[in-house]
Formats: sequence, structure tokens, C-alpha cells
Amino acid sequence: MTAPVRDGGENEAVYDVFFSYSWKNLAEALILVAALEARRLQVFRDETGMRDFDDIGTEVFAALAGSRSFVALYTPQFPESAYCRLELAHAMTAAYRLDGDVRRILPVVRELPYEAVRPRALQDKRLPARSTGPDALAAVVAERLEEIDDRPFGIASEPGPPNWYPFPTVAEPAFHGRATELWDLHDALAGRDDAAQPGQRLARIVGMGGQGKTMLAEQYARWFAADHPGGVFVLRGFGSHRNANSSPALLRTALEQQLARIAEELPGVPAEVEGRSADRSARSVIRDHLERADQDYLWIVDDLPDHVGPIGVREFLAPTARGRTLVTSRHAHRGFVGETVELGPLGESAAVRILLGGAGARADRATIASARRLAADLGHHAMAVALVARTLDNNGTAELDQVRTELADPDRDALEWAAAREHEIATDHQGSVAAAMMRSLARLSSAAYEVLLLASILAAAPVPAAMFDSVLGDSRRLDSTRPGMTVDDALRECAALALATVTVGTFGTLWSVHSLVSRAVRFRDRFGSGDREQLRARSVEALGEILERGRDGIVDYLPHVRAVAGGATDVAQQSLLNEAGRVQVGLGDERAALAMFERLYQACRESLGEDDFATQAGLVGLGVAYGLLGQHELALDFKTRAYEVLARVEGADEEATLTALNNVAVTFGELGDYAKARVLHRQIYATHLKRRGPSHPATLASLNAYATARELDGHESLALRLRTRVVAASRRYLRPDDPQLADAISSLAVSHYRAGNSAAARALFQEAYDVRRAIYGPSHPDALSALEFAAVCADPEARTAELRAVYRKRVTHADPGSPAARRTLRNLIINLRSVHVSTANPPSDSVNRVFSEPVQEPPGDWTEVAVRLDDETTDERVEDFELASYLHGALVAEFGTDHPETLFAETCLGHATVCLGQLDSQIDDGLNVLRDAAEGMRVVLGCPEADLAVVDRLIDWAERLAFDD
Repeated sequence: MTAPVRDGGENEAVYDVFFSYSWKNLAEALILVAALEARRLQVFRDETGMRDFDDIGTEVFAALAGSRSFVALYTPQFPESAYCRLELAHAMTAAYRLDGDVRRILPVVRELPYEAVRPRALQDKRLPARSTGPDALAAVVAERLEEIDDRPFGIASEPGPPNWYPFPTVAEPAFHGRATELWDLHDALAGRDDAAQPGQRLARIVGMGGQGKTMLAEQYARWFAADHPGGVFVLRGFGSHRNANSSPALLRTALEQQLARIAEELPGVPAEVEGRSADRSARSVIRDHLERADQDYLWIVDDLPDHVGPIGVREFLAPTARGRTLVTSRHAHRGFVGETVELGPLGESAAVRILLGGAGARADRATIASARRLAADLGHHAMAVALVARTLDNNGTAELDQVRTELADPDRDALEWAAAREHEIATDHQGSVAAAMMRSLARLSSAAYEVLLLASILAAAPVPAAMFDSVLGDSRRLDSTRPGMTVDDALRECAALALATVTVGTFGTLWSVHSLVSRAVRFRDRFGSGDREQLRARSVEALGEILERGRDGIVDYLPHVRAVAGGATDVAQQSLLNEAGRVQVGLGDERAALAMFERLYQACRESLGEDDFATQAGLVGLGVAYGLLGQHELALDFKTRAYEVLARVEGADEEATLTALNNVAVTFGELGDYAKARVLHRQIYATHLKRRGPSHPATLASLNAYATARELDGHESLALRLRTRVVAASRRYLRPDDPQLADAISSLAVSHYRAGNSAAARALFQEAYDVRRAIYGPSHPDALSALEFAAVCADPEARTAELRAVYRKRVTHADPGSPAARRTLRNLIINLRSVHVSTANPPSDSVNRVFSEPVQEPPGDWTEVAVRLDDETTDERVEDFELASYLHGALVAEFGTDHPETLFAETCLGHATVCLGQLDSQIDDGLNVLRDAAEGMRVVLGCPEADLAVVDRLIDWAERLAFDD
């Protein structure tokens, strides 16, 4: 070690060069150091020799802190030395914090191509050719140092914590290793400063379960916090480990809820954001904030589902060009354009450090040797190492060897579990990893194990804390040895052993249990315990109550329905599947509802027979879902079959049978056979009146349905009188928050509108909206329908603004191809034509279509539709396209192409073109129209940001359709 000549002031380096090398290259290192010193450079070279698992010693660390550059003799042996990698990581981090780059790091490459140097950021710091002699090399180093100031590494300040949204994450105190991967991520993200479009600066972390992908992403955000002054935004819990049938609509709903939570946490943003304001979505609020800040930011998408394709991925990316998107997932996504960082096992040094914990600095060689062997036994699997480390008491040789003995001879359960999980653990040490898992589970209290047992019954998705509370209640009965223990205590015990993690979700606390842990619990309990089946039964009961209550946050519970009730083996499970299907209809995911009802129908038909009530409930649900998808002939077949069986088995006058008959009548009306619909609705009303009396809710609902049938049959005055009676009775006999009351009020409003009394109709629609908003929330499709109809009844000046506001919400919160969204689009186009085109008249049947609402059970008017030539709504779609084309042409003639109103009309035209969608080319044509509108809105002054948010949402939707086709 060469003695320094300088004293080194507070901000002045003591050494010009910190020279790092592998001891296997000592001879060459001595020659190079001598050449550097001959240039009057002050060089530090470690002469003591360190073990790979050691921390940097005090003297060596002080020398590194007192140096202004780092020269690495980068040979094949250099990256093999964990100690060399540790020195390099410290130096690169300090250099980056001093200058914003790594110019102070100078690799001298020997016996390797430059492309082999890691991290890749060093590949551009090329010194002379690898054959250059030591004197010439020293001359070049001296020349480079002339360009570097005298500040030492030691004055580099630690970055402050990043600004996390929506909530700060907790740093892992035992984070070791992964420095190369962190720098690879930096190279992938920071190296794309020329990106001009949202989502272009994109990287992903890919690795098997338990390797620490989430932790690495969060650590990257902390290491490079200065690169992201605009903040770090984290979207998590989508579930790359879930099955491939995860609903796209459900994923979108979860995404929008997380965006809403982020928007609410932004500084200076009103608390009522959550997509609830009439003209701004959460996504547009976030985009506004980011564009005003005009700073780089990090956008983390954690655990992206594997089956999301290249078009679907776009929805999850950073919303502006200054964003850097970091995705974690288990597998590659099709068409992914960013760079990929593969995450494999931990390095040996990092694994040993985690196992030894705080005892590492004072561990003797025997202890270190035992830790190294234990780490090797575990295959350096990150989760397995962490699990074992949490169970160690003193980290001594005896304890480490005892653990090795236990892992070396795993019980039969562990071996069988490991064999079953071979494709997930992806290491040659599955048996030891499995034994480590089983060992951690064995240390849990009975209450904590009960928590994991419940999690293993549920889906591999984040579980709301309220779900644990609902099912388990007070855990004291589960563990008599710990009388004060609560469910929260049990969850935190699991977290302390690295078996569970906690996050703050949009609607409360969520607990995640790694899928490997859940599988281990299920395997351990595979021979069955009464507790498991009791927990399943209580989960079914709890989920049923939660779904029945509805309201916000329900999307967090839906993934768990199939897990606990997919078999439909008893009445409670059958009821839960049916309720989940109804909820998914309400959320606009008819495809998921179809799948749920199909599962209910098939399971019950096989186990209970065709005539069982539960089987027919599934058949009824299938009919309703197909009807909402516009496939009325198929819906009529399902509904008729269900009615005939129920009439034969249950009786023609039973309420369930009459509900099924009502659904048949609704479909006849949708098919235009109003006479049949009228006869059936009258029969249903007469039966309810006779059996249940005039004030029963079923009687009132059937009278309202009969009024609708008479209205469609041309008897509008009679319908108005009947509906007036229904509303008066409903106000008297129903609760103020009963959805049926809102339906009755809305129907009466339609009659007043048809009678020419728009003011009365508007007041009634507003009342219906208030009731539905109180029940469901302001963005529920039924609430938006009432708000839309109130807008239709407004005076022309207010009508345009109100319809545009509803349209923006429809597009933001629902599938733009749904019947409700298409109806809103049509109403808006008709209104815009009346405003801008003096000769415009709506089509003759527009009044009939303005207020179209499904009236069968279960309720809901959202859907995702695949449109083809045989779709029964094709004529309507063609007419909507023609209306939009006429409007756009008229506005081009009046204002020109580059006017805000013309561009909005072009957006409507693009929307209608994609909805037309009978041929693949029409989706592409619509997508091109939407892209042209978006491009125009970005450059034309006066275009509302809310309109740009709408067209961006429509582009995302159209791209998904184009890709699916």
C-alpha cells in the first residue's frame, strides 16, 4: 500500500486511484500500480487480502472514500470475486451520486472482450487496446484523471428517499447482492433519454417465484432516487402467478382503482378525484400532474400477469414521455419491446451475508464455511435463504450445521412437494428449498398457521385484511397458549418469518402470501383437516355477504370466489357463484359472468341433475349474460329452457319461475315481438297480484315491466298511468335505498319524456341517479344511465356539456364497446348534430333507443363484445357509424379539420368505426381515425385535456381489439 502524499482536505481526495483487482492477478496488478505511481499518482492497493463474504474493512473503506477514481483490473477472475464486485458497486454508486455518471470508474480489460464487462455502463469507458503496455496505459489514466475534479468518493451524499405513490414502501434491511442487476436496470432505463412517447423507456425483471423481483424493483427506486425527482409510482398485485383466465375487464378495473388511489395522493389534487369528477379520469389527472412537473419519474408495474399481450401491456405503462416503466413478471410477454433483466439465484456472498445477518462481521471461518455450505444446499434461492435466515437464533456453526442436517434429509412431504414444484423452483436443490419452507411453517403458532391455511384456500392474489377478519374473527380461540393474540398479530408473525407481506391497497390493507408458500401449506395439509373445510365454508359465507353489500373495493374479493366455490358442491357455494356472476355483470364483465354461470351450470348439472334449482339458476344466468351481449336468440333458448324446467319442478306460480318467465318476456321485447312480451308480462303481474298482494315488491316490479311492454306496444298514455301508480306505491312500501325504487322512478321519467314533459322527466332521472349513486357509487353503470337520461332531458345548452361528461365517464369506467357506451355515444352524436347542423333530425326510432335499459335479472348494462356480421345489433352499429360520419363531415365543412369540435367529432367517428367492427379492417380503420384525432388534439390549441384522455383510452381499447382479432 502506497502512503499518501496529500493530507486530503474535507472535499479533497487523499488518493488519485483506488486500484481493485483479484488476488489471482497480483503479479500484473503490481506492475500496473508501479506504472501509475511513476506518473506521480497516489494509488491505494489493498495488500491484506479479503474474503468474499467479508464486508469492506474499515481501512479499505476509508481508502475508497478518500479516492477520486477507481481503476479495476478487469480480468476473467475479477467478476468471479464477490469482494471485487462489492468494491466496484460502492465505487460506481458513489461516482454516480457525485457526477450523475461513472466517468470516475476506469476498467482495464484483460483477456476478455469489452462486451463481457458488467455492468454494461462500463463498456463505454474503454481504455487503450488490451495489449497496451503498462506505461502507455498509465499515461492514458493520468490523462483521464486530468478531466476529473479532486472530490473524493466519500463526500457523495446518500440520496433522500424517493417520493412514493400512493404509499411509501418499507426498505428490506437485509438487501444484499444484485448490484450488477441494479446497474443493468439503470442502463436499460436511463439510457433511453431520446424517448419521445409514453412507455418507450421500458425494462422488465423476469424470474421464477421467490427470487426477489419486487424487492429488486423497489431497491432500484431507492438507489437511483435522484434519477426520479418526479416520484416513484407503484402499481402492484395484478398476479403474474394467477391462472391464464384472469379477466381483462377485472384487470382493467383493478388498474383504474389503483390509478385513482395514486391520483388522490398527488399534491394539490382534490380528494374527489377517483375518476368521479364528470370530465376527468384518474389517468388524466395523473398525466396532468406529470406534465406540469416535467420531471423524470419511475413507474413500477409489479407482478404483471403473464398472459397480457403487447397491446394489453400498453395500458399499464407510464402515461407520459418522462416516465421510465419497470415491469416485474415471471415470464416474458409477447412482443415486449424493452430490455429484460433475468433474475436468477443469489450470489454466494449475498446468500452468506443474509444467513449470517449481524453476526457476519465477527464470524469465524468455520461459521462462514457452514453458512456457505448451507447457502449452496439451498441453491442460493432467495426466498429459501430468507426463510432460513429468519429462523436462525445465533448463526453459529452448530446451528447452521443442524439446519443443514435437517434440510439434507427432508421428510417425505417436502420431497413430494419439491417434485411437484420443480418447474417453479427451477434449481437443482428443490428438496432443500422445500425443507426450508416446511421448517419455517413448523415454527408458526397455531393462529399464524391458521392465517396461512386460509390464504392457501383463497386465490394467489392479495387478500384484503377485512377478509381475514371476516373469516377468522378473534384468533384467541385458535391458540389457547397465547390468549391475547389477534388476527393482525398472526399476520405479523407470518411477515416476521418472511411468509407474508403487507401492502396498502386502494381500499385498505392487503396481505400477500407467495404462491410457493401457499402451495407448501396446501401440500402439508393435503390429507385434510377439519379446519381446512371449515375455513372454506366460512370463506364462502363471508364472500357472499361482502358481494351482496357491493360498494367500492369489491374487485379485490372477486379473484377468491372461484378458489373457494368453484366446485359448487353445496348450496352456499352455488349461491356464491351465482352472486359473483351477478356482480361481474354489474362491473361490466359479461365474459367473466358467462364463465361463472357456465361453471355453476355444468357443476350442478353433473352432480345434481338437470332439474335441480341450482342448475337452473346457472341456466338463467347464462341466458341473461348472453342477452346483455346482444345474442338474443341464444339468450331466448337458455331462458325458455330454464322457465320450462322451473315451471315443471317448482310450480308455475313460484317466484323463481315467474322471474325466469319475465326474462323470457324481456327477450321477446328485445326481438321486437311486443305482443308476446305484453301477454307474458300481464300473466306475471296477475299471478303476483293474486298470490302476494298489491304492495309486494315483486308485484310492483311486474306491474312496471307490464307498463314497459304496453309502452313498446304503442300505449304510452296507459304506461304513464301505470308507472305513476308503481312509483307512488314504491315510495310508500320500499326503502329509500332500494334499487327497485330507482328503477321505478327511472321508468316513470321515460314516460314523462315520451309525453313531452322534459322538465318532469329530468327531475325524476336526477332522483333515480341520486338513489343509485347512494347505493352503488357515482360511476356505476346504472347510476351513469340515470345521469345520461337526465342530460337528454336538459335544455340544449346544458345537454351537450352533460352528455359529454357522461360519455367521458363511460369510456373511462367501462368497455367502450358495451351497449351502454354505444348508447351514450349515439345520444351525444345526435345532440351534437342538433347543435351544429340545423337540418339534422334524429332517426325515427331514436326515442325508443335513447332510454334502452335491460330489465331482466341480474341487472347490468356493461359488456365487452366481439362484433361480427351475425351480431344482432349490426344495424344499430351501422346507423351509429353513419350518424358519426355525417357529423364529422359537417364540422369539417364548418370549422375545418384542425378545430377542437371537429377533432372531438373525429374521436366519435373513430369510436363508432371500431364499434362497427364487422371486418378486421374496420377496427384498423377506426384505430387510424382515433390516432389522427389524438395527434391533432396534442397540437391544436383549445382542446380539453379530458377529450385527449378519452381518445387515448379509445386507442388503448381499439389496439386490444386489433390484437385479439
